[in-house]
Amino acid sequence: SRRQQRNRQCHRTVSLARIPYQEPVSVFTCGQMIVQCDKCNALHWPGERLSNSTETNPHFGMCCNQGLIDIELDDPPPLELQQLFVGQDSRSRSFRDNIRQYNAALAFTSLGVEVVDSVNRGSRGPYMFKIAGELCHRTGGLLPPLGDQPSYAQLYIYDPRHALDSRMMRNDNL
Repeated sequence: SRRQQRNRQCHRTVSLARIPYQEPVSVFTCGQMIVQCDKCNALHWPGERLSNSTETNPHFGMCCNQGLIDIELDDPPPLELQQLFVGQDSRSRSFRDNIRQYNAALAFTSLGVEVVDSVNRGSRGPYMFKIAGELCHRTGGLLPPLGDQPSYAQLYIYDPRHALDSRMMRNDNL
């Protein structure tokens, strides 16, 4: 009908950015990152290989540009920190259980985002971080509002002992 034709024309002239987002009917997956770069050992998805390489002899350009870029390895972390990541004692387990909170306690900014946790319900795979809408970093002034405790970047201009005390008050279980 004429009305349907007009609606189709109207949809064609609307910018893609103005069309409301709708969840895909099916979830797209790239599979597992199981293909290793033979130059730097970075893991890739099979579909990331260069078009002039084969499935049996894949080459990649996004990691080391086929060996043209040589990135020096960082020094290993101090032994005490390594132990927190791999140790089986109660202190190490507590550190790993609270690692996100430690990260937040030492952060310069806070993350502003609406997290969609439904993707993790019933999932047997690794944690997925899915957002709805926009993601931003919240920063405040260098001084907290009168009567408020300093937080985030504000703590980095204080005496280190005072800053540690403030972090511990905000995170009393660490």
